[in-house]
Amino acid sequence: MRLGCAVADRDHGGLADQVGPLIKHYRTRRGLTQRELAAVAGVSIGTLRDLEQGRTRWPRWLVVEKVTAALGMDQRQRAGLMAPGGPRRSGWQSSGR
Repeated sequence: MRLGCAVADRDHGGLADQVGPLIKHYRTRRGLTQRELAAVAGVSIGTLRDLEQGRTRWPRWLVVEKVTAALGMDQRQRAGLMAPGGPRRSGWQSSGR
């Protein structure tokens, strides 16, 4: 898969249905505003807001990678977000749960 290409819809509802709430969870858990996270990740606040709210049905891999890296998620956690079936079916667990 090329960086920056759209991620395929894996569960009919779009990947953002699963990724967005997790990104918001991690962001609020770390005490960051959307503006702060967007600045650290190098994405626009609108892009981050749309991702968190599920408005971006097929988020770009590069955007998800930048945001999750800025949140301090490790490679295993980030890979689990993008695995077929998403975090629940891939056995993904957030650290500290």
